[in-house]
Amino acid sequence: MSISLSQYGLDIVVNRNQFIDSVELKEMEYVGRSLVARQQLSCGDTVLIESPLLQYLLEPNCRSSLSPFYSKKLWKALVDIVISEDPSIQPSVNNQSSNNNNNNDDDYTDSDYDDSDDTDNEDQTSTPTSSFVPGIPAAMLAFLQLYPPTTKPSSLPKHFKSSPPSDFEFFYYPSTDMDHATVQLVSRTAKRASVELELFQHTDPELMCEFILKIYGNAHTVALDRKANQRAKLSPPTHSKKHHRRHTIYANRRPSNDDDDDDDDDENYSNVWASVSRPSIALMLWGSKFAHACSPNLLLQYDPPTNTMAFVATRTIPAGDLLTFSYLPEDESLGGLVCGTTDDRRTKLQQFKFFDCACERCQAKDLCRGCYCPECWKSSTTSQTSWYDGSSRTWECEHCHSKDIPSFVLKDMEKGEAYVERMVTGLATKLRNGSNMSSIIHMMEGYLNDLLQRGNDKDQTTAIPRHHWTFGYIHGLLAIYHVELFPGMFGKGLASQLGLMETGLKEARLYIVDFLHQQLWSSNPVPAFFAAWHVLAPVIQATMDGTEEKQYFIPTKKKKQSNDDDDDDSDDDMEQPILLDPLVVAMPAEWKTTLNEMVNVVAIQWIPVIKTIFSRRSSLVVDDMMEKIHKWADRVHQSSSL
Repeated sequence: MSISLSQYGLDIVVNRNQFIDSVELKEMEYVGRSLVARQQLSCGDTVLIESPLLQYLLEPNCRSSLSPFYSKKLWKALVDIVISEDPSIQPSVNNQSSNNNNNNDDDYTDSDYDDSDDTDNEDQTSTPTSSFVPGIPAAMLAFLQLYPPTTKPSSLPKHFKSSPPSDFEFFYYPSTDMDHATVQLVSRTAKRASVELELFQHTDPELMCEFILKIYGNAHTVALDRKANQRAKLSPPTHSKKHHRRHTIYANRRPSNDDDDDDDDDENYSNVWASVSRPSIALMLWGSKFAHACSPNLLLQYDPPTNTMAFVATRTIPAGDLLTFSYLPEDESLGGLVCGTTDDRRTKLQQFKFFDCACERCQAKDLCRGCYCPECWKSSTTSQTSWYDGSSRTWECEHCHSKDIPSFVLKDMEKGEAYVERMVTGLATKLRNGSNMSSIIHMMEGYLNDLLQRGNDKDQTTAIPRHHWTFGYIHGLLAIYHVELFPGMFGKGLASQLGLMETGLKEARLYIVDFLHQQLWSSNPVPAFFAAWHVLAPVIQATMDGTEEKQYFIPTKKKKQSNDDDDDDSDDDMEQPILLDPLVVAMPAEWKTTLNEMVNVVAIQWIPVIKTIFSRRSSLVVDDMMEKIHKWADRVHQSSSL
């Protein structure tokens, strides 16, 4: 039975007519009230463009329009309460929450989007971490925008803008008395804050608990790009004092670029693992009614200049099909679309979204979790793969149909699946953060190779199975090491002598072609494309560098008439050489097959789909990625033919 869209309001929908023609709201089995396709949708069709009802920074560091009630003292108090109430953490004496009677000690600035460079350099190494920090503290600050303190208007923060609470009655949330660890943690935190913190003493803890659960169950995390907003003149520029501090006091915290002084050129300092954007939480009325799937048929595009979210079809969707996108992170955290198994994804969704995933991918054979069959290994010299079935939640060997659980995934297995997953995601996180890179580079290759080579021909119980997701992901990390990190630290000459480029290309091929494309997403290239980029980007750069020779033109200069008083010609009198287009040279024969296989997948099979999806709503980031891939494919074809 269809539910009228108009009864819930369409004021924040930008493409209102198209949205009404494309979807209908229905009560669906398993997923509840959700949006389905009213008519057949084609790849690249925009289903919904919507502005958020509520938006706030996930990790604020100053008072602004997105965090009007923020102060360092209040933020620390909220974090301490969450940590002390989180049962997965042993509370320390130093992290007990205290009664904070004055939380307005920090001056705000005129900047809505401030950089983290301006935060204090505080040592937090002894502070325990929680999976719910910064999520719960940020949601509690956002709650004050709906129910501000009962004070005089003149005493409210300058950036405060209230949101009507009635707009938030549309969203799903679990019952506050539900026997669920996350629900109970949120409930305890809300009760303590309403008693211990002055700014929350006017609040109803039950109402605040419901709001936080609505945020966890319905909101989206998007990258808020301050620079894009400034370019579009939609947000005020950086405060002059903070601009000055970033170029003076904090200048030594990042590489210098003498040629570019413009603030927008800060993006040059980021690599494929880093982001110039800040995470924000966006709560959308209709965007929350798309169901989750671990192989979705929609892609969420965030447009910073207009601050709108667009949901675009990634493949043909027949009329009547459920419209889905992924609630999971597309990063190196365990339980994402790439990193982790069906059980890992279900655990994360249950913890933060309060449901067990029953999507098509989770009900099928888990292609991220193929392991060596223990029964076949006893009776044969060749290893066979046993797969985990998400529907029956059992194991079955594809050869002998044994139901025995592989040794690698046993909970009591020392350094088995759980250990390897934790180590791999931990290392990937350190690479993304860019901290202690020197020590990481020195240990990275040996450490990852030890993980891969622990097994042998006589005992494969401790070896990482080839069809387990960690096997492909480790090769992706090794490709980054051999192609980018080692040459960057020890020199391209030594890397060339050791043949590391050839090794890295083979590892990149295994990750991109074998794992992402063939094993996981041969029919859905969108998640594979974005998951491949952190490996593909250094491969592209190394390929371009390794197949060209720089050419310079040195102009002739007329000789000046010499004077007795003049000194000899100085360097300042020399004409500067002009860099010409590079000369393309033949690539080593060892590179050809591997590179052409990657080009065939990325440029020929993935890019046409990506181009179609982004043809109507372009993205500067994706456009840049596609341009680099096109140049890389042309270079591979040109260089391999020489």
